[in-house]
Amino acid sequence: MQRYYWREIRRQTFETLAAWLDERDLSLTMGEMRKQFPDVVTECKRDALEFWKNVHSRAPRYDTVERDQESFLRDVPVPTVELRAPYEVRPAGNNRPLGRFRGAHGQLVSAEQLACEHYESEGWEVHDCERRLINALCGVFLSPVYQDPTDPRLITGMRGSTDPQRELSEPRVVHVTFPDDFGTPANYERRKGAYISRLDTLMSSANLVREFESLIQPSIGMREYLAVHEAELGLVRRALSVISQPTLCGMLDWAVRDFWSRRRGWPDLFLLRAGQYRFAEVKSRKDRLSQEQIAWFEWAHGVGALACEIVKVLPGRI
Repeated sequence: MQRYYWREIRRQTFETLAAWLDERDLSLTMGEMRKQFPDVVTECKRDALEFWKNVHSRAPRYDTVERDQESFLRDVPVPTVELRAPYEVRPAGNNRPLGRFRGAHGQLVSAEQLACEHYESEGWEVHDCERRLINALCGVFLSPVYQDPTDPRLITGMRGSTDPQRELSEPRVVHVTFPDDFGTPANYERRKGAYISRLDTLMSSANLVREFESLIQPSIGMREYLAVHEAELGLVRRALSVISQPTLCGMLDWAVRDFWSRRRGWPDLFLLRAGQYRFAEVKSRKDRLSQEQIAWFEWAHGVGALACEIVKVLPGRI
């Protein structure tokens, strides 16, 4: 249950701790609070967890029934690619054993790196995907809704810049404006009309690339919030070159309905070759599909109609 309600639990914990500090006229950071009053922090976390357990028992906000990978793959026949390579276990820097595969050029690599080698050998252009692509798509294309000044629940906060290329001379703290229920199913229901209108606009756009470029500067606050910078913008540009307008709008529509949960399900790799694209999730022998990944493949293989597959990397001969 905790993995579904982590946002609510964390927010309630912070609010309770802030009230506790105000009552005592104390001004401490969370780090200082944990050092000086660890028992208070623990108790507040425990109380928040119990509160949301009770809420869930009465009126669940999330479907916490989990599906197992085997039954899911029987119901949804996602294409699977199996790769084999010699596997070695060696001590890592902390003296704990670390397993690696022997790559095509003789070096020890991770399962994901081995999958990248495989696809590159077949002529694919390989990009890291995961939440980077959907963060960028939503953060830019949906920023007019996220940052709509008429939204009564819009708030402005400050955070450290997430841009790795930001000059040291520039301010490291940035202001970010977003709704206080951002990324939740409740936000989608509350702003459903605005999201539908925005997606209709994108669907009827004569030039989605030009629309994207025009929003890069206005969306800077949302992009900072979601860690979307030049590398992620480049990834979207590549996606726009191969994915159809209806499909891209479908991706946005599916993600925005429960953004925080659904962004975690996007696969590891985005592949391009000769005007084609494909998504691939890499799993080693003991890895399992998460619930978010199961939900993504179910949607992508059905309503989303996205080209996608699972890559199993196993010990053995190449």
